Amino acid sequence: METYTYSPCLPFSFTKSYIQTTCTCTQSTCPTGIGDNDIIDNVDTKIATDSLPTGYCSDAIHWTGGRQLYSRLMANPSLINGNTDLQNFMNSASQNSIGAFYNIEQQIGALFTLDSTDQAQLDTNRTELATKTDQLLSVMEQLATDAENSQLLASRDQLSQDINALHQQNDGLLATFDGDKANAISAVRSANLAISVTSDYEQNQQRINDIFLQTIASDIYDFTAAQDSVILSIADQCVICGGDGVLLARSMYASVDPKKVFSDDVLCAGGQALKRPTSDPKYVFGIAPNPASNYVYLHFTEQIDLVGKITVLDTYGRLVQSIDIEMDAVDSYPLILDGIPSGIYTVSLVNDYKVLHTERLVLVK
Repeated sequence: METYTYSPCLPFSFTKSYIQTTCTCTQSTCPTGIGDNDIIDNVDTKIATDSLPTGYCSDAIHWTGGRQLYSRLMANPSLINGNTDLQNFMNSASQNSIGAFYNIEQQIGALFTLDSTDQAQLDTNRTELATKTDQLLSVMEQLATDAENSQLLASRDQLSQDINALHQQNDGLLATFDGDKANAISAVRSANLAISVTSDYEQNQQRINDIFLQTIASDIYDFTAAQDSVILSIADQCVICGGDGVLLARSMYASVDPKKVFSDDVLCAGGQALKRPTSDPKYVFGIAPNPASNYVYLHFTEQIDLVGKITVLDTYGRLVQSIDIEMDAVDSYPLILDGIPSGIYTVSLVNDYKVLHTERLVLVK
């Protein structure tokens, strides 16, 4: 059965006893619009018209909802047609931090993408490398029994030269990409820091973007002590009040301490635990490495026994991977992510359709 996650939970209720960071539903139980990116529902309209109920961290919730709505509409502009509320929202958001941070996210994504011509050349070269390597192995096998065969020796030398030339061409393409990427990172950092921010949630996004650009985007995976401190200070905030930057900070801090647990039950309640549908601490896990490319490990705070599923959902709540699991006294579990493109995902541990714990994962291919 396909499941979806959405945040903040609906209906919007801002008394602390009802606050949840994320909710999960099936297609038959989802609120209108969840799991269907082609629908503009009542909540979208309230976000667009700035008419959500006021209350606990409502400014932050409205801003985060506005960012998600803006991203959806940029990806599917046909939804705006004939809707004055959405048109006005897009015009306004494009001039404030919602649009500005969307542009930064797009620029960050582009940092990891080769020019289409260069990518095509790399793909062609890699295919040719595989072919010529197989041919060279075949020639070497024949030379093992006919070492003086001049034709085989000539083929060996030519294939070796061809393989070396292809490697040099690939190295040149990647060196150019790295140089262009370094220049682009500098420009994106400047654009990010130039965004006018006033609220904590905007500052969180700006600061964590800057650290990401200085480190992970620049292929540096060890943070300085100062960066560790800033990341932790953002990660250790209530995600409802601190915005999306809190989630990215937690993803990044997992590479520092994969077993560190951030409890929104406590963080969003001023130290008073909230009533949550799942609260068994033994199922809490961290993810490392994070960001990742092809695999991660789920690290649990203690050994667990569980038969269930691990699900991976994209930012629209669409299921992109679901695997059946059977854990027997394990405190870590590998998750292979081949075939899933770069992006931000939620990884959930599920048992009998009940989500036991969820963490955010950043994939960089």
